[in-house]
Amino acid sequence: MKIKIIDQLKELAASESDWNSVAGERCFFTWQWCASWFKELAAEDDKLHIIVGVDNDGRWLGIAPLMVSGRKLRFLGSGAACSDYANLIVEQSNYNAFAELVAKYLATEFTSDGVLSQVDVFEIEGCGGNDRNLDYFSELLQINDFAKHETETEGTWKVLLPESFDQLNATFSKSMRRKTKAARKRLAEPDIDVVFADQDNFSTLWDTFVHLHQKRRNSIGQLGCFADEKFERFLRSAVTGLMSLGRSDLVVIKKAGSPIAAILLVYCDETCMMYQSGIDPEMASLEPGYQSVMVSIEHAIEKGFKFFDFLRGDEPYKGRWSTTREPIVRRKFIPPNMSAQLKHGTWVIGRSIKNYVTNLKQTEQN
Repeated sequence: MKIKIIDQLKELAASESDWNSVAGERCFFTWQWCASWFKELAAEDDKLHIIVGVDNDGRWLGIAPLMVSGRKLRFLGSGAACSDYANLIVEQSNYNAFAELVAKYLATEFTSDGVLSQVDVFEIEGCGGNDRNLDYFSELLQINDFAKHETETEGTWKVLLPESFDQLNATFSKSMRRKTKAARKRLAEPDIDVVFADQDNFSTLWDTFVHLHQKRRNSIGQLGCFADEKFERFLRSAVTGLMSLGRSDLVVIKKAGSPIAAILLVYCDETCMMYQSGIDPEMASLEPGYQSVMVSIEHAIEKGFKFFDFLRGDEPYKGRWSTTREPIVRRKFIPPNMSAQLKHGTWVIGRSIKNYVTNLKQTEQN
């Protein structure tokens, strides 16, 4: 295996087939997701630095989807997109070999005369805290004298799906079963419609989804992610691409013709993921959130998925669905050059002082 670097948008735009041959069915790793993210959400001065592992015939075997952002090397899909379970894009059989190749490359190019010599930190945001593959890649970087700093963020929440919703329902608490019973009764009412997006109705349902998501966020005093037009363009482009691959669904629940809930689902291997949702807060008495989750989980079971994942965010409702929490972390690697190490040392000291002052204030208040 050898390395080639993609640093031009034109080359990224032409790489869809090769990219997806490696990404497979992992939605956050697809060309549709990553290319849409860079086009819409990257800063003007961000520069692609994608590391591709190829065999002697030029066939792609692995991708490190990177870019240089200021003095930071980071993954495409970072930030507001919340691309959970970030990792190198490579099949399991090739993971170790590709990780070793990337670690060796980075160790070389972060030196004083390397192409990444002006970069102070390599950051991987949205890592699975229990990802053994990524642990191996981290160890390789540390062997090459990169200092590692890890911070836990919010967790993801995943449930193992049985053969039917009734079997899952039996694992819920008594109060939760009352909620799902009420939701099922409401979904069976004659004026309820569950509508899946297709080529003909996508634009209409997308506008409904954005409206309900924003309406819910605004009702609790938040701006909502779609207040950022660039984010809306990114997600719409990415979802359109994923739907063409059969890796996403957009669902709207209507009562008497009026939308009360919308759900955006994305698919990754054996897992159905609830990426975003929205409800009409004026219809809160109907508990449309329970209806939307029930529809989503039953849909996932029907499609044969093994897991249902609520993704990042520690909202209390996620724990009620017999889920297991997986920590999501941000890992920063500081290259072994004097400038980067000094800046990192200063940051660590500042962070320690801040934590000390915070703890001292809490002690005084108690």
